[in-house]
Amino acid sequence: MVFATVEGTDGTTVFIGADHGVVDGYTLAMIPGQIRDALDGRAQDPFGQQSLECAAEERKLGGVPSAEPELAAPWRSLLDDARGRTPAFPLPLGASESPNAQRSAYRWLLDGSATTRFATASRAAGGTTAAGLLACLALATARVSGERCLSLISLANTRPRKWRSAPGWFVGLHPVRIPAVPGADFAGTVVLAAAELRRRGPGPESSLPHISRMLRTEIHPRFVVSYLDVRRVAGRPPHPQDAMLRSRIHSPAEVYVWLTRSDRGVHLSARFPDTPLARTGIGRFVQAVAHTATRVAEDHQASPAVPSPAGRAVPQGEGDSLCA
Repeated sequence: MVFATVEGTDGTTVFIGADHGVVDGYTLAMIPGQIRDALDGRAQDPFGQQSLECAAEERKLGGVPSAEPELAAPWRSLLDDARGRTPAFPLPLGASESPNAQRSAYRWLLDGSATTRFATASRAAGGTTAAGLLACLALATARVSGERCLSLISLANTRPRKWRSAPGWFVGLHPVRIPAVPGADFAGTVVLAAAELRRRGPGPESSLPHISRMLRTEIHPRFVVSYLDVRRVAGRPPHPQDAMLRSRIHSPAEVYVWLTRSDRGVHLSARFPDTPLARTGIGRFVQAVAHTATRVAEDHQASPAVPSPAGRAVPQGEGDSLCA
């Protein structure tokens, strides 16, 4: 990890560079608040729980027999659908097998008030904001590609509670398959998305090395989605001027989508192969996601509050992150 500061007349900007081997998105969201606490003399114990201690504990847990057939079945189904590979983005990317430079895209999907309405509509349908956004991705997939199922790998924050404020890499991978057809309704799709999220089993069994050993094959994620509610990170939440940037990446087939919720709303960030076909496809996809999310928020504003349907369990932890 590398730190640098730039002093100006209106304050000091702190730059931090780190590899994903030592930090995840949740860690990056925590760091600005930790720096401000240190400057205010309110720093937490620097010798508290560390990610290496968690890694040692996970290695022990990884050796304990688990219900592997139950865990492996969703993965095998996901890989079978993609002919032995992980799911690909549902639109052509126009990339060759040789490494392509990756391009980035950014968009605010919802502002603060619209996000509140969207979250309420998601809860009324039996899910969380994360489930609601996954539903929007599924409906957008059906709309722009005609695919009848959204298939992807999600990233999830796997921090046990006692390591909630520990920096490090606490990320699990989970298979996601959400049926959707053109014209499907949001509420019904949220139910399916919420069921996928409840099925996740965070911990050592969701790590990439464990999954590869379990399936006896190397897993190379191609279409990945992450969700993080930065209001729920340990310590102070990030300020609006705080920014997280990516270094240059090369890949011919990877599409990563990060969905971030803050007090300002929901922001989408993506990286994908820098080809004309991929730029067009990602643009259509993001536009469809934004249209769906905005329509849900507007419809909820225009309609009276609807109680959660009987028999639909609302997942606990509205701020739980799909990933990091």
